[in-house]
Amino acid sequence: MQKKEQLLKEFEGFVVALKDLFAEEIHSIHLVGSILTEDFIEGVSDLNSVVVFKNLHFSFVERIADLGNTYKKKGIAAPWLMDPEYIQRSLDVFPLEFLNFKLNHKTLYGEDIFSGLEINKADLRLQIERELKSRLIWLRQGYLSTMGEQKALLEYMRTISKSLVPVLRGVCYLYKDMVPVRSVEELLGTLSEVLKRDIGPVRQAWQLRRQKGSFPKGEIDRLYESLYEWISELSREIDETIY
Repeated sequence: MQKKEQLLKEFEGFVVALKDLFAEEIHSIHLVGSILTEDFIEGVSDLNSVVVFKNLHFSFVERIADLGNTYKKKGIAAPWLMDPEYIQRSLDVFPLEFLNFKLNHKTLYGEDIFSGLEINKADLRLQIERELKSRLIWLRQGYLSTMGEQKALLEYMRTISKSLVPVLRGVCYLYKDMVPVRSVEELLGTLSEVLKRDIGPVRQAWQLRRQKGSFPKGEIDRLYESLYEWISELSREIDETIY
């Protein structure tokens, strides 16, 4: 993976290639994800984007795939592809994903289609509950499948803590429409305020992404269990929330 500045430069080339391929078919191109935050980790994080077409056809997917090998090696992930009709018809199905696009994007070309999206909180609440309960399943099955092997559990927590970030943004949005996106630490601070509960387990799990080295005996199991219990309690609270 390359440094952030180099990735952004490479993406400029990708945008030019897309314009050459599709000319007037593109509605807009947007950066999303960690590339826009303080949580981007050079050498680990890649660059994520959304390409919105005026009318998306599968032939466009095939043509973009031809660019894949060139740009994947440079740290540019395959873009999300959609069109305005798909977005409007999917807000009730994927409110969490579109909320995160709304909160954290930068429009590089065309119209900003995300800032004005209206997210229904009842739909959002349902998806958040489903996502949290899915993480509980992952944690249970992860422990069983790894037979409690410490390195594997550590990687499980790193993966799950990353996947929780968009979900926790959604939780904040349920309680407080303004959600910080500059950094996860800022998000966790706001989360602590709105939930009025200790967020230590999820903060510790998130910090594991940058931690290296060994841990005291039993520490990984303790962190794993505390993260599980924290998510379990939050899922119950969301389950009882009515919009």
